[in-house]
Amino acid sequence: MKKMIAYLWILLMGGNAFGQGQNNIWTFGNHYSLDFNQNPPLLRDTTYVNGTEYQSQNVTTMYPSEHKYNYAQAVCDDNGALRFLVKRYTYSRNGNLTPCIFDNNEVPIAGTEFLPSNDMEYSRPVIIPNPANGDQYYIFYVRNGGLIYCLFDLSLNNGRGDIVPGHKNKLLYSYNSLVGPRMVAITGCDGIWLVIRHKTYNQYLSFKITAAGVATSPVVSEIGSFPIGNYRSDYGVLASSPNGRMIAASFVKANGLDYLGGIELFDFEKCSGKLQFARTIDLGQTVHGLSFSPDNSKLYGGYAIQWANGEWKFDQYIYQFDLNQSSLPAITASKTLILTNPYAFHNSTFCPLTTNIIGNLNIGPDGKLYMSNSHPGVCPGTGPGMALHVINKPNLLGLLCDPQVNVIWNQWNGMGNDYGACDMPNSLVSPPPIEVDTISGNASYSMVCFKSDTMLTVSSKLSCLRWDNGSTDTSRQITENGTYLLYYVKDCSVYVDSYFVTFVPLPKLEQQQYGCPDNISLQVGGANGAFYSYSLTNADGLVMNADESDSVFVTTGLEEGLYHIQIATAEGCATSLEIHLSAYPKPEVSIEPTYAEISYGSNVSLKANGATYYVWSPVTPLDNSYSEKVIASPKENTKFKVVGVNDYGCLDTAFAEIIVFADDRIIIPNAFTPNGDGLNDRFKVPGTHFTIRKFEIYNRYGQLVFHDNGSNMGWDGTSNGRPCDQGIYHYSLILDFYNGKQKNVNGDVTLIR
Repeated sequence: MKKMIAYLWILLMGGNAFGQGQNNIWTFGNHYSLDFNQNPPLLRDTTYVNGTEYQSQNVTTMYPSEHKYNYAQAVCDDNGALRFLVKRYTYSRNGNLTPCIFDNNEVPIAGTEFLPSNDMEYSRPVIIPNPANGDQYYIFYVRNGGLIYCLFDLSLNNGRGDIVPGHKNKLLYSYNSLVGPRMVAITGCDGIWLVIRHKTYNQYLSFKITAAGVATSPVVSEIGSFPIGNYRSDYGVLASSPNGRMIAASFVKANGLDYLGGIELFDFEKCSGKLQFARTIDLGQTVHGLSFSPDNSKLYGGYAIQWANGEWKFDQYIYQFDLNQSSLPAITASKTLILTNPYAFHNSTFCPLTTNIIGNLNIGPDGKLYMSNSHPGVCPGTGPGMALHVINKPNLLGLLCDPQVNVIWNQWNGMGNDYGACDMPNSLVSPPPIEVDTISGNASYSMVCFKSDTMLTVSSKLSCLRWDNGSTDTSRQITENGTYLLYYVKDCSVYVDSYFVTFVPLPKLEQQQYGCPDNISLQVGGANGAFYSYSLTNADGLVMNADESDSVFVTTGLEEGLYHIQIATAEGCATSLEIHLSAYPKPEVSIEPTYAEISYGSNVSLKANGATYYVWSPVTPLDNSYSEKVIASPKENTKFKVVGVNDYGCLDTAFAEIIVFADDRIIIPNAFTPNGDGLNDRFKVPGTHFTIRKFEIYNRYGQLVFHDNGSNMGWDGTSNGRPCDQGIYHYSLILDFYNGKQKNVNGDVTLIR
């Protein structure tokens, strides 16, 4: 059962709702886009919005080359409508830089130039919505190995958008440091992470974006199994699983450069931004594109295998790996060929047979996996040029995933691509939910015999673990009796495990022991493996327990009071000791007030007393469920419960009953004057404590002249757009009140002109 408790790790952030439609338009190739607002998705081969032909130069101010979508990124609203475009190139016209951001009509926005010589020649920008403002987006790109960002605001420039003053081309991380194509955005527990690879050090850097802005100091993960040079290559990607828990990196093989080739897989800790547990898959291969399946169980990779005759040409394949396998060798062994990139006849002299690098893969909004064959223009009549392959059921194993080759292409112009691999765009990620649950986890009871300390050791795979003393080690030395709390994160919820540790030294024993009322445990232990007989009696002389043991003698379920224990050994030693069992203070939890009556739509303040921590229920009518004081806004009679926990872990419960009164009275006017003077021009039902199920008005002939099924805009005295005659009209109403009652109301109203 989930319980919200007071806890140091309250994760605070503002936010807006971000819908799934934000990824509904993909841009790629010279000037192609895929519109997922259609079903099946619609391929377009001109500029996306205004329909300007690629060859036309007189409709917009763009040069023909600026129509190209290579490494461009489109951003849509929640309903899939285009909001703006970011294009990779910064051109110079007469010595002036040109804009890189285009509005939803694909018109360049003046003043949005990126810095020249940026590494977007080989990678898309990564665009991250501002968690605090649904109209703002951070646009990250790499220039000469430095991380740059702009903050773009769609509310500026009369709704076309503009870069926020002071947030244009800001250097976030130093030049000559980072690898542009190895950059990915991941939704974290309390923000969004931008993860990027360092080219000089064996590091991944994670920059956190929250409602407070962009963190300038990254979280550094010292990790990576390949030689450093492998990470500097622009040929390779960084891909994250849809649940954000895994990251995969692809590498090419090049013997002369000591490039090993293959795939590297990491676990990603969403609460801290750390990459962990690096492992390699299928070493010695040239791998370009990567994508996880929507359910995170499969990994797809785009492979290039060199021709046997030694030519610098490659066959192109898509392979699948089953990540559900129990071991890394088993995952590697699950490698299954899914599809092969077909050959094409390049539109050049003699139409040579060729194939190109399969572009990077991505999951579409429809849950299918899309990738480009990246073919250049083909000779007329020889079939598809550039086209898209589709894996229809990427969650399924092997060929059950239903791959299809060259499914989407333009049969009229053949399509084409001039820039090598034609990658699918990045997916925009959404901010995480604002609320974070704190959940009571496991309780562990440890009895420590015959020594003065013990170690509590937990799994190294726990995320963001922290002990109640602030330590983040996986082991903790314990020297005293007590309850020790371990906090960790799982699925972005904070779990709290409790460790109850008790030491039993001998020949001494604790003559004063404690526990929660009516469930106190008395514990006595033998020394050095000696065999003891025990007899425990209460103050009335009643034997509560008797036994022989060479370790620990335990009696549970005891009440507070004085007890005597007789300890004897085989050697004839005997003693009788007093042991005082005391109950921890029991919380006496109460609620002020215990009973209240309120009207519908109002609220009442409830205050709990007598404990340290509180958990309220039901949660829905409350402003929070874990504070001492809460605001209750029930819509119906509700009995609230609070469970109080003191510092010793003992519980008590209190209740409060709130009675909600809802008014079902209405007063309906008997006349109105629709003469346009702004006074009493409409006949309507006053009030907001109901909804209208039916509102009909009839003339004296029984003809319906007006009906309303819920808007309560009222009747303006017309029928079919023409004024009705002065006179008496009959109305029929059905009203649903918020207290659950329903009324049928009939009456007459006089129309006066």
